[in-house]
Amino acid sequence: MVICDCPSENEVIMLDYREFGNDGEPEVIHVDRDNKYKITRLADNFETFIGGLVK
Repeated sequence: MVICDCPSENEVIMLDYREFGNDGEPEVIHVDRDNKYKITRLADNFETFIGGLVK
């Protein structure tokens, strides 16, 4: 599930439910469509992701 776009139109931040399905907390990932859909894990869950944001 896409939660936000990045400045580059070919990158997005997503909630990744693949490992846990509907029964667990999704990881937060960055997907780079220009780089063969490279996935980078940003946080173990949404709460950790939000807690890591800075101004």
